[in-house]
Amino acid sequence: MKKILFLITAVVIAVVSVVVAKPYVDAYKEKQKYEFTLDTIDGPIKLSDFKGKAVAIFFGYTYCPDVCPTALSMMGESLKKLDKKELEDFKGIFISVDPARDSLKNLKEYAMYFHPNFIGATSSDEMILEVTKNYGTYFQKENLPNSEMGYSVSHTSYIYIFDKEGNLSSKLEHFVTPSVITKALKKAL
Repeated sequence: MKKILFLITAVVIAVVSVVVAKPYVDAYKEKQKYEFTLDTIDGPIKLSDFKGKAVAIFFGYTYCPDVCPTALSMMGESLKKLDKKELEDFKGIFISVDPARDSLKNLKEYAMYFHPNFIGATSSDEMILEVTKNYGTYFQKENLPNSEMGYSVSHTSYIYIFDKEGNLSSKLEHFVTPSVITKALKKAL
């Protein structure tokens, strides 16, 4: 009888432990899904380096003729509605999906053109593929035989906003207004 009671108790404890631990394990896995190590001109960065700050991430490339500059301009405009403390607690990361053309120096200048709180980052083709896969975003080089550029890059255009704990807070479509971005940032802050 003691063995049966012991077994039942052990099973109940195991089930309760799994039920209680599952949300924490799931939250950890979700955070790890978005973690990365990328290169900037100032050294490598990880998403977790920005714990304590809200972070907005946008994937694109500096040769992009329209989508990237529009999205980054909208993000920069949205920051005008944040107060000084909120701005100190925010970082924007522009991740280039075109490391062949986007040098780290150019990425820094390009990102900061839209706002001083923006940084530019990229990595090897393999790492960029892994990061974009984890984020559920897409890009593909498109050859342009009659163009001096040689190719363009088709890409999705989401803005990923993370809260101060590194949790994904919002995933915004490209064509949102600065006020929608500001609202999402304030929520993350």
